[in-house]
Amino acid sequence: MNVHRIVPLSLFTACSLLGLTSGFSQSTVVQRNYPGLTITGTVGESYPIQYVNTLANNSWSTLTTLVLPSSPYLFLDTTAGGIGQRFYRESNVVITAQNYVGLTITGKPGSTNMIQYVEITGNTNNWITLTNIVLPTSPYLFVDTISPPSARRRFRAEDLARPPVITSPTTILAQVGVPFSYGITASSYLPITGYAAAGLPPGLNVDISSGIISGTPTAVGTNAVTITATNSTGPGTNTLTLSLRLSLSP
Repeated sequence: MNVHRIVPLSLFTACSLLGLTSGFSQSTVVQRNYPGLTITGTVGESYPIQYVNTLANNSWSTLTTLVLPSSPYLFLDTTAGGIGQRFYRESNVVITAQNYVGLTITGKPGSTNMIQYVEITGNTNNWITLTNIVLPTSPYLFVDTISPPSARRRFRAEDLARPPVITSPTTILAQVGVPFSYGITASSYLPITGYAAAGLPPGLNVDISSGIISGTPTAVGTNAVTITATNSTGPGTNTLTLSLRLSLSP
């Protein structure tokens, strides 16, 4: 009888919420490693999956009795997320063990989420799409059986139906009496349908189609302007701090 040991790698949480949105929470991800057992045996036969968390304890527990649907078959032990180590044993069946990354995704059921990753040792801004999933429930456990075993990756889940996330600068210094122009920009997987800006100082207006704020400001002061970009899901907002001075000289 052979015993197989699983030692999960480090755990961490990844959250893909960027900027500010109004009334909307982006999908969040908790990332853990889960043991995967590739079982080779007789299709249709019943096999007990047994484990202990330490070999000092010889009292093996039966996790489940598996009727093998195909051979080889990948069985994922979703009860072992976050456990430092676990040992499995085989009887009349061949088992190979491997760690798989599991992502517990909390979001909006029915929404399409783009599962993206970066290599831990690489450029953390170069997000690559692994796959898309429609979130059936929340929270939902997605196990990455696609990446190679040697991969060391950090993941996020991007809800394709989220409102826009404002990406333009949120602090601007300008001069009274001088023509001013500022463009509201936003990240959105859906087409942006309009822009808005509330709290603009006298002399400035916003083009709701292009998101350009322009004009000639007339009054000194610091203004908190609520800038908005909207898609079919709803608005995404942020606060633009616009400081107007008589002179830009130090």
